Amino acid sequence: MKRYENILNLLLKKYYSIKNKFIKNNIREGLENATCNPGQVFNGTECVKEIKTLKMFILMPIANCIVITVISFLFAGMLFKIKSSPLTISKNGLSCSDVPLSDVFNPNPLLGIVREKVYMDKSKKHKFNKIVFPWLSKDLYPDKIKPKNGTFSLGFTLMLPFYLSLKYSTTLWYKPISFIKKILYKQKDWGTIPEISKINKESWTKDLFTIFIFTPILLFFVFPIVFLISLILTTIVSPIAAWGLYYVPNKEPIRFRDEPKDEDGGIYKVLGKFLNLLKIIGWLVLFCLMGLIYSFGIFGLTLIWFLNIFTGAHESKRDGLKTIFKTWANIIWDYKYIWAIFAIAMWSANFSTYLKGPHNIITFVKEKERNMIPGIITGAVVVLLGLQQFKFFKFLPKTPKHRSNCYPNCNPPAVSPDEAGLTKKCPANSTKLAV
Repeated sequence: MKRYENILNLLLKKYYSIKNKFIKNNIREGLENATCNPGQVFNGTECVKEIKTLKMFILMPIANCIVITVISFLFAGMLFKIKSSPLTISKNGLSCSDVPLSDVFNPNPLLGIVREKVYMDKSKKHKFNKIVFPWLSKDLYPDKIKPKNGTFSLGFTLMLPFYLSLKYSTTLWYKPISFIKKILYKQKDWGTIPEISKINKESWTKDLFTIFIFTPILLFFVFPIVFLISLILTTIVSPIAAWGLYYVPNKEPIRFRDEPKDEDGGIYKVLGKFLNLLKIIGWLVLFCLMGLIYSFGIFGLTLIWFLNIFTGAHESKRDGLKTIFKTWANIIWDYKYIWAIFAIAMWSANFSTYLKGPHNIITFVKEKERNMIPGIITGAVVVLLGLQQFKFFKFLPKTPKHRSNCYPNCNPPAVSPDEAGLTKKCPANSTKLAV
């Protein structure tokens, strides 16, 4: 018995030496457990609210399950968005790559923000609708500009910074998503219901990386930065670009303003140039003011864009919401042990605070040993549930054969009746669904 006690003491010393090496306790001078306000406990760094037994063992597990449920649903929407991201055949014709935005946007926005073919071909319109931010619409992305008497209308001139902001924002939002699609899924996986109904080792592994690595990086690191950059572009860059690149040059054949006539002489010529200069400066100020207003519009459109992702509204042909619910159910079941590890780890982090409070029910254990309990619980859960998750993966079917006979097919599979919301398959002599 004495030997086991010595071993335990040795483990405790090792534990605290590692803890002190990697975790620095920033204890303020004079701050001790006794100085905390009533209802608070000192957790080693600061005073926190004490946790009662009912909350610890009943309310917190329920709250953790709700948090995991909500997070997994958001991740399911993001997973479907990544998988359904469009691809196109590369220049060499041997592989698939992300869609070049030059296929969507006009190089000269004064001739139309997007190319005319975008709205002419239904399949391309559906494809490009998944790319542009927040969605493809002639109100947001006009394909034709209708001048009046050889000059741009006041409405188009005022909206030009906003159109440029949408164009720049599309690049910022689309590239990170298409990057993950291109390196992980390529043309093999599209997130359709028939695909996700047949889980295999390859798709399970890819989804594991997407759900637990790439999606958190996107949602909590990349996208917040992209959002801030898009607001800066809308407020500062787009107004200056619209003014400096398009309004000031005022090139033919369509102009923003009438230039002073050369035949005017004397004071009229000088006055005309002076008024033209004032007009140019005034439009710069007006563009900057409109940029502030448009930044609120970009903010609102960003919220709607995320709402479309999490509800599947970006997928118009398939039943997007149904697909997301199916994806959600799949990732909860396929990674159930990993989700359980996260839930227990969150509970264990609060359990360490509970043990320092007056309500803990294991006061008969010494303080040093008691402080090790949360870590032991977490470690044991990781090992046991990790083994169960490995067993689940081990019995999954091997990687299926992909569409090698039509490689490289960069288009998604045809829409099945189930995905289109039909209750039964079409009769043999009926028309097939358009893709």
